[in-house]
Amino acid sequence: MENTAMEKRKHNRRVILGIVSVLLLTGLLGAAYIQDKKKQAEPQTGREPEEIQFLFEPEVLTYGGEGNFDFMEGVSARTRDGTDVTDTVQAVLTADGTQNEKVIRYTAFDSQGKEATQTRTLKMEGYKGPQLSVEDPLQIDAGELDNLAETLGEKGDLTAQDGFGNDCISQVTWVRTRLSKGKYSITFTLNNSFLDTARQTVEADITGEVSDIELHLTETSITIPTGSEFYPLDYVQEALDPRQGSLLSRVQVNNLVDVTQPGRYQVIYTVYSLDGTQKAEAVLAVTVTGEN
Repeated sequence: MENTAMEKRKHNRRVILGIVSVLLLTGLLGAAYIQDKKKQAEPQTGREPEEIQFLFEPEVLTYGGEGNFDFMEGVSARTRDGTDVTDTVQAVLTADGTQNEKVIRYTAFDSQGKEATQTRTLKMEGYKGPQLSVEDPLQIDAGELDNLAETLGEKGDLTAQDGFGNDCISQVTWVRTRLSKGKYSITFTLNNSFLDTARQTVEADITGEVSDIELHLTETSITIPTGSEFYPLDYVQEALDPRQGSLLSRVQVNNLVDVTQPGRYQVIYTVYSLDGTQKAEAVLAVTVTGEN
C-alpha cells in the first residue's frame, strides 16, 4: 500500500511539473510573438549611419593673404568601412570665431544621405580686417556715378584694402540717399570673403543732371481711432525710378503701429533702385486716438 501511494505521489509531481513546463513554454512563445509584432510595427530606419570621419592635414589652417585661399586644403573624409566620401564634403566659413581666428564648418554625406559635420580653425596671419577710407565731404560729377568707387579711387578720394594690404576697390559697394537738391548721403561698404565688413557714410555734393529715384506718400501724417484698420501701403502714392520705371513692388515698410493702443507712431517706408545704388525713404506719422 505504501509503495502504491508513493508511486501515485510521484506521478502527481510529474503531472504538475509537466503542466508548469507547458505554461512556461506558452508564456515564452507568447512573449516572443508580441516582441516580434512590436518590431514589425516599428518604422524601419535602414542601416545605421556609416560614421564619417574627417581628416585635416594640417589640423589648423593658416592664411597670410598670399594667393587664393582654399577651404578644402588637406581635407579628406571616409566612412567607418573605409569608403572615401571626400567628394561630398562641403565647406562654409561660419560667423563664429574672432577677426584673426575663424571657424570653418565641414559637412559630408554617406551613401544613405546621413550627414556628419566637423569644424576646423583658420588662423589669419598679419590680418587687420577690411580697411575703408573715404574723403568727407565728396565732390562728385553726375557722370561719375556709373563707376563711382573706381573713379574715386583714381582721384585718391577712396582707398580700400582686404585686410592684408591688398587693394580691393572693385569690391566696394555704395548707396546714395538724397537729402536735398544736390546734397546726398552716401554709404560705402566693403565686405570681404572672410565675413568681415568695413563701412563709412559721408556727405556729398553732386553736380550735373542726376536721376534720383522717388518715393512719395499721399499723406505725411494721419489720425485714426482705436481699433480701426490700417494698411500702410495704402498711403504710398508713388515709387519710381526715372530710368527703370515703377518700384512700387519693392517698397519695404517698417510698421510699428498698434491700433489697439492710443499713441503716436511712425511708419518708415524704404525703397532701393534696381541696381542697389540708390535709397529713398519716407515717413508717415500716425496718431491713434482713444475714440472708436
